[in-house]
Amino acid sequence: FMALGRARRRLLGCFGAGEEEIAIEYEAEGADADEFDRAFHAQSLEDIVRLLNSREPLLAMIEPKHSWAKDPQTIGALAGALLALLASVASVGDPGLKARLFAAGAMRPLLEFLGCDDEPDRMEVAVVALSYITDDCPANARALYDAGALPLLVERLDSPVAGFRGAAASTLRHICVADWAYCEEFFRLGGLEALIGQLDPDLGHDDFLLEAIWNLEDFTHDRDGVLIERYAVRAVQEGAVERLLEVQGRYNEEVADAASRLLLALTGLAVADSS
Repeated sequence: FMALGRARRRLLGCFGAGEEEIAIEYEAEGADADEFDRAFHAQSLEDIVRLLNSREPLLAMIEPKHSWAKDPQTIGALAGALLALLASVASVGDPGLKARLFAAGAMRPLLEFLGCDDEPDRMEVAVVALSYITDDCPANARALYDAGALPLLVERLDSPVAGFRGAAASTLRHICVADWAYCEEFFRLGGLEALIGQLDPDLGHDDFLLEAIWNLEDFTHDRDGVLIERYAVRAVQEGAVERLLEVQGRYNEEVADAASRLLLALTGLAVADSS
């Protein structure tokens, strides 16, 4: 790694079995920043996880910038951002890396971050990291459920930040797909209503809306893509059809196609092409 002046730090390394490149540039001064640089250079998952507890302030986050999550304000939040990068980038060539992140102890502090209402940078980095760490990793998803994450994640579906809501919904989807028995608790907690609430025709963001449609589709279909009738009926009762019809004519072709496909599944009725 390189230290640029007193505060600027630029880190570059190749992580995982696939040697995926990760670069981080930030400004900070202090012992925990030095320790973060050493942990990055040594690729020590345990030391990175240990730094999640750090409250040492960052002076600035230079890169990478997340599309919606707030910049880390502390070394602890920066460690969380690195875990998210490892789970999203380095795991591409190293499928076992996600399991090793939880084995290193990342789950508990990330769950604590998720409850930090007064520290949105920690809360947002946690939901981003957990959405990646549980994606295509049923063991991590089950561990998260066993740790009692479901109620907190459902509560976070009401976040005013669209990206946060989407990441929480995706994490919930990963948990429920890992074991469909978890879906009953998800529905009991009001998760289905919250998911349908994400089909906001006024959202104004194609990617977030597409993710919301996919999440609802996954929650109403089994692993083989077969509609689960009792879940579909509940979705219809909660207003999913009306929301999808409104969305269908107001967004790009990919969103419209996804909305049409789910409409057909939920109702069995052909929906006229708005074009």
